[in-house]
Amino acid sequence: MQYNNFMINLRPHHILCTRFFNSDGYSKDFILHMGKIVALLNEPDQTVNLVLNEDDVCLHCPNNKNGCFWKEKVNRYDAAVLKKLNLKVGELKWKNTKENAYSKIKKTEDLAEICGDCEWFSWCGSQLE
Repeated sequence: MQYNNFMINLRPHHILCTRFFNSDGYSKDFILHMGKIVALLNEPDQTVNLVLNEDDVCLHCPNNKNGCFWKEKVNRYDAAVLKKLNLKVGELKWKNTKENAYSKIKKTEDLAEICGDCEWFSWCGSQLE
């Protein structure tokens, strides 16, 4: 993985994906890569760069071939996260971003507003109940 001083490029909806990650995923390569990203996010004073395109999580996603296969859907998820968390793209302190997400997305209904049609929704939603 290549990061600028551990700066992680992250799509807004991946704030939620990293929260609910449980070592399951699209492929073994994806799972290992996502585990590394989650570990880096737990580093003290970690910053993230919110972006509206393929990010560091997407690097090993099998749905990312010449761009995201689910582009329209994930763009909708990103917009919903930005609105719900009142965020803008750019550099953010991960700790503050994470706390913001945890405080505003507490119930399954909150999550459903953002990504209720995601294939992982039932797993993530069950973690909120």
